Amino acid sequence: TMWIARDKDGQLTLFTNKPHRCTAVGWDNESWDVESMDEFTDMMILNPDLFPNLTWEDEPIEIELTLKKD
Repeated sequence: TMWIARDKDGQLTLFTNKPHRCTAVGWDNESWDVESMDEFTDMMILNPDLFPNLTWEDEPIEIELTLKKD
């Protein structure tokens, strides 16, 4: 299971752990905090045009990736 969330600035990110909105003052570059901030927490920036209905106000979406065999 992975998670997708949109940042305040419109950036779309894929997380390996469920993110939570960051409320730290001065947190400019990242608006999401991950529950388990350890070396096994990964994230990837996605094309912001994906999931156009997902906004900053929405909760993260849990997704499942499936590998398609040819």
